[in-house]
Amino acid sequence: MELISAVRMGTDPGADRVTIDFTGGLAGTAIDLIPHADTKFVLNASGAPITLAGKYGLLIRIKGADNHTAFSGSTDLKTPTFPEILEASKVGDFVGVVQWGVGLAASARYQATVISNPTRLVIDIRNS
Repeated sequence: MELISAVRMGTDPGADRVTIDFTGGLAGTAIDLIPHADTKFVLNASGAPITLAGKYGLLIRIKGADNHTAFSGSTDLKTPTFPEILEASKVGDFVGVVQWGVGLAASARYQATVISNPTRLVIDIRNS
């Protein structure tokens, strides 16, 4: 089980970015990025609905991960001044499946990359 230690966001000309840091590698971990036609998500363990800021959404699903053991940051990040990403919120951390919902201003055009030393998932969402 891979441990998520931080989730952060940033913006630069051309792309907003979501970065998810891991304490180790990503062996045995599966990552899915699922576009949403809206910003309505379901909280994984409870089934309660949650609506994020924005018009469109992106679900980040990481199988084989844990977002509670090594993580001490905020689980709801708001970015009202970013061009594309408006909010990101943890919507699941249950039985080895971590999910983060991202609320976007427009339909997602994104690219995901895994970087090592330290290990992190970087998702660039075009904002121009």
